[in-house]
Amino acid sequence: MFDKHRTKVSVVIPTYGRAKMVKQAVMSALFQELEPYEVIVSDDVSPDNTIEVLSEVAAKFSNFILLKNESNSGGVANWNKVIDAASGDFIAYCSDDDYFLPFHLKSAVEYLESHPDVDMVHSGFFNLSESGREFPKITQELISADVKIIHGTTTLKHIVRQTSYPFQPSTLVFRKKLWLSVGHFDPKYSVADTDWFIRAGLSHKIAYLPIASVVNRRHQNNWSNRVGSVAMNLEFHNMMRDALEKSKCNKDVFGFSMLKIHWLITELVKFSRIYISRSRAGLFEVAHDCSDAIWDIIFMGGRGKLYKLYATFTNATSRALRIIQYILPGGVKKYKSLGQDCPK
Repeated sequence: MFDKHRTKVSVVIPTYGRAKMVKQAVMSALFQELEPYEVIVSDDVSPDNTIEVLSEVAAKFSNFILLKNESNSGGVANWNKVIDAASGDFIAYCSDDDYFLPFHLKSAVEYLESHPDVDMVHSGFFNLSESGREFPKITQELISADVKIIHGTTTLKHIVRQTSYPFQPSTLVFRKKLWLSVGHFDPKYSVADTDWFIRAGLSHKIAYLPIASVVNRRHQNNWSNRVGSVAMNLEFHNMMRDALEKSKCNKDVFGFSMLKIHWLITELVKFSRIYISRSRAGLFEVAHDCSDAIWDIIFMGGRGKLYKLYATFTNATSRALRIIQYILPGGVKKYKSLGQDCPK
């Protein structure tokens, strides 16, 4: 039975160099309809006045905890640290550039309390542009009009179907026992939260709640922008490949085979689109990375003589796509406006 007086919820926020944004994230967590047991921020040696700003908050709120790293961890290690520090029964994760709407914790915990077989929930979200002049708005439809449960192989199906945005990290609310069971984010990935989400879903039930309860800020310094779309998609590819390999003994052989085929087709289409767009933009190194990903998908790796011919062909195609972009109507004007010469 849901009891706001006994339910202990820890809100965890790793931060680096976002003094203004992280303060709003903290305040949104402190002033929830379901008051959190604690709000913990771990600062990763921010170069701005983050510590000063958050120290002022700590002086006013007894349930606010500020952790300070002695050296910069690079990101993922700090995510692990702040979650490890949580002592609540439920943990709500929030990126330092996002913030909760007032009902976020209440709606998530109420569902988890009434569904003991589910160990984590995520939900829809609003996008807020960098300028802040637009009212927060949903830029894509909710994944489902009803609660959607994923577990085991259905987690992999969810990732394939929702490849552009399978979940928003700041909407995650989960039981502490889930964290202890699944373990840490893997620092070998820059987008380690996706790998962790997959691992969690393979062994635990996750529910998608069809509400938008978090505001996701979109700005140039988003973590995903720092990683880069190609590098991020390459990581997603490796995560899914490993997860599919671990799940290959699934009893539903036909269904699993169809899932793998669906995934491969989705990956081919995705990397082909990125390859074409980056080639037309003259980003040949990035296009080469995409062509390598396509090779690996089709031929399962290997770098023999045939690969050398393939690489020569795709490199030439990249440059041809660049020239075609230039000679298309408006192409000359476009490149001159960018101060670029005719592509070679």
